[in-house]
Amino acid sequence: VTAAAEQATACAAAADCDPLPAIRALAAMRAFALAAQVLDRGPLARPASASHELLKLRFGLASALGDAAGELATARRIQALRPDAPEAADLLAAGLARNGEWRKAIEILHDLSKRHPERDIVLGRIAGMINFLTDAAGADPARKADLDAIEARMQLAAADSSDIVARFIVATRDYYAGRLDKALPQLQALNQSANRDPRLPLYLAMTHYWLGHQQQAQRTIQRAVDIGPSDPDVFYCRSQIARRVNLPLAIADLERYAAMTRDALDGARLVAI
Repeated sequence: VTAAAEQATACAAAADCDPLPAIRALAAMRAFALAAQVLDRGPLARPASASHELLKLRFGLASALGDAAGELATARRIQALRPDAPEAADLLAAGLARNGEWRKAIEILHDLSKRHPERDIVLGRIAGMINFLTDAAGADPARKADLDAIEARMQLAAADSSDIVARFIVATRDYYAGRLDKALPQLQALNQSANRDPRLPLYLAMTHYWLGHQQQAQRTIQRAVDIGPSDPDVFYCRSQIARRVNLPLAIADLERYAAMTRDALDGARLVAI
């Protein structure tokens, strides 16, 4: 670690040297604070050398350190550098969410989804943020006002058949409110879209399941597994559906879900690096 830090520091001070390999080496050795310090005192202290790649690395280091303010500050620098890049909006939304500014983050991602509907991952991220906001709204009037504003925004936007995100949010709000008969046709229509987020068939499968449509639920959850084999939730939901007809599969899926969520938790802070 000391040798990598010395190399990174010396390289960062030289105009003709790329410090990125040495900084990545520090990150690989989990010396996140040291790597961030080298970046901040070296290339990121000089606006001309603050490249998108280095800023993105700095964002990842802030994530690894649990530095929410650092994430947000770095995301704002990335957006200023590349204001039209979808990734810049992604990172800014992540920084805002980490700081608990879920309404702003959701609005940024919703706007991004309309400009770039091919970014299927946005749907799941918005859904997760709305879940956090819903949990917080029960104890905080300000959060409740934010949630009401987001729901009103999605209801209005869902009138546009091309807005898959808004239509999905409206459908899942009906699902969680127990209005399954209302959610079912909405989710069936969404599953005819080109969106490849596994949550679309997942929620349709669970709606069929709770309505007692076992065969439809089994067929639909398998599509969710095929689309999203790296998403632990598809295995958790398949375990619920399968336990009535295939207990060994249900147990295996629960074990797989537990292993995947544990691994995801262990690696979450390293993803951006």
